[in-house]
Amino acid sequence: MNKIKLLIFGAGQNGRKVSESFITANTDIVAYIDNDKDKNGSAFLNKPIITPSKIFEYEFEFIVISNYIYQQINDELVKEGIDQEKIINYYQYSKNEKGLKDIFNLEKMKIDILEYEITKLKLITNNIHYEIADKINKEEIQIPIVKSCEETIEEIIKNRKSISRFGDGELPLAFGLGPIGFQKSDKELAKRLREILVSKDDILIGIMDAFGNIERYSFDYQMHLRNILTKQCNRDNMYSMLDFNKVYYNTFISRPYTLTYDSHYAWRIFELLKGIWNNQNIVFIEGSESRLGYGNDLFDNAKSIRRIVGPKEDAFDCYDSIYQETLKVEKDALILLALGPTATILAYDLAKAGYWAVDIGHVDIEYEWYLMGVTRKVPIKYKYVNEARNGDIVDSISDDTYRKQIIAEIKI
Repeated sequence: MNKIKLLIFGAGQNGRKVSESFITANTDIVAYIDNDKDKNGSAFLNKPIITPSKIFEYEFEFIVISNYIYQQINDELVKEGIDQEKIINYYQYSKNEKGLKDIFNLEKMKIDILEYEITKLKLITNNIHYEIADKINKEEIQIPIVKSCEETIEEIIKNRKSISRFGDGELPLAFGLGPIGFQKSDKELAKRLREILVSKDDILIGIMDAFGNIERYSFDYQMHLRNILTKQCNRDNMYSMLDFNKVYYNTFISRPYTLTYDSHYAWRIFELLKGIWNNQNIVFIEGSESRLGYGNDLFDNAKSIRRIVGPKEDAFDCYDSIYQETLKVEKDALILLALGPTATILAYDLAKAGYWAVDIGHVDIEYEWYLMGVTRKVPIKYKYVNEARNGDIVDSISDDTYRKQIIAEIKI
């Protein structure tokens, strides 16, 4: 019989594990697919690594997804025109009926799936005490005090407060466990992030509202949070730095949609957020392809918009230049920052310098996804989206209004 041609999604540990399950006499791995653009053109297990955009350059009968979190990848492949019948989710064995006995060593496959289920259970059980106890009696466990998104926005508006936010990107960098997609590891960056996290200044510090009950989030995001708390930035690391007598604010004000895909909740939070910049002269500190508010009405109620544009990646390399440029802005302007972990530090430093500085992160991209009504993270034509496949492929724009808003550009 002719060998079954396969593409494997994932050129890493899981890809290796899945590859060991194939019946080699019956199958031929043509290539490995990976979203990591740095791997493109290299090899894995003596086979080429390709980006998803090159899938149709190869002959294949099936694409096998080796990742644990497979649904988003599955949906992306279907969106790109791959027939659902040609996609095999390795860890969803019981739901596949594609003649797997000719492709896989089913006994090995069952063991891998069992290990996967055990891994999921470990993530849940490592956090379940906190999740359940939080619902019953918070006094029995240590959980940081984190205000709701509504309370956080109210505090920002009512008392003209600045906020520096720590999400699941800043935390790995702070503990030296980075890099993340658009910011490389940096010792000075890590040091500054840790300093801000424990600061006593009158500046709001936003952290994840994720240490206790997390049932309000989608199941996939619940598992993501459990993974963070038990692996990358584990609870012990966080707890060693947090002050349990301090009131923290909600870093998720920038994520009102994709954590739950609840459009009613998202609409309410977006409306509250608009109150921050209502009738304000705002200055965006953003990446070169972030283009906050371009093509939507999120900031239409602002009095005026100006932009200081920095690099779309590794912005901390230009930190001093961006900071000095921002100091040229008048003190009564509202500074809105969307520059990754650099924004966390910059918002803090600007607040200490007397500015009203709000780190709003991905809020514009969230608003775009909310308007589109999507249930997965997808590219935006004119905006850099580090979390979506091919999100770094961005169309240029020649809009005069947008161009006139730029008062400074800082490049590496």
